[in-house]
Amino acid sequence: MTWIEPDWPVKSNIHAAVTLRSGGLSKGVFQSLNPALHVNDNSETVLANRKAIAQMLNLPSNPIWLEQVHSDRVIKIDKNTAVQQADASYTDQAGVVSVVMTADCLPVLLASSDGTEIAAVHAGWRGLVNGILLQSAKQIEENGKSLSNFDILIGPSIQKCCFEVSDDVINKFDSNFIEEKGTGKYQIDLQKLALHQLVQNGFKREKITTLTECTYCDAEKYHSYRRNGKKAGRMIGLLGYC
Repeated sequence: MTWIEPDWPVKSNIHAAVTLRSGGLSKGVFQSLNPALHVNDNSETVLANRKAIAQMLNLPSNPIWLEQVHSDRVIKIDKNTAVQQADASYTDQAGVVSVVMTADCLPVLLASSDGTEIAAVHAGWRGLVNGILLQSAKQIEENGKSLSNFDILIGPSIQKCCFEVSDDVINKFDSNFIEEKGTGKYQIDLQKLALHQLVQNGFKREKITTLTECTYCDAEKYHSYRRNGKKAGRMIGLLGYC
């Protein structure tokens, strides 16, 4: 299996997937399906992986890639949007593919109940602290949609069991999402935090689907930045509609 096709209650014209690390051409630590150009993998191989993903998933157009920087910036995209610094993209145009890359961060995919609007969000701990989910909600509302009419998928990410941080990070988080492990170390539940923020911003809890596999724990299925550092490949979460 090279991707997860999520089981979530969206209209049949919505097509979404989260890729795994198998089924590509990359070698070594990037093995094998790595679509990220910025991680020192061979660029020709990465482009071949991207082409393979487009073919495997029968994408209607090339994904609109982002230069992700752990920001709170959301951009509205169409088929002609060039690469920009942002950590979420939104579209109300059929045939446009919204995509984010992750390697422990949360891929958050959103689709309106009428199947006419989608968004993909890259939500790591910095993005959650900086308000990327809040800004994504604002973008949707600015387009005249009710947040209560969106279904949401939170894809595989690093789980609380493996996300350990020290004192210099912990003061950025609400204590409800923290477990102290002693000797100045703490574990943070990023998925729980994302769920809280989504509901707090106006989305409905019953319309949120979560995939709880840990990207750090399962080295066979997932790339992980925390496990492999700068040599980690990436998965992608993407969606589009026809």
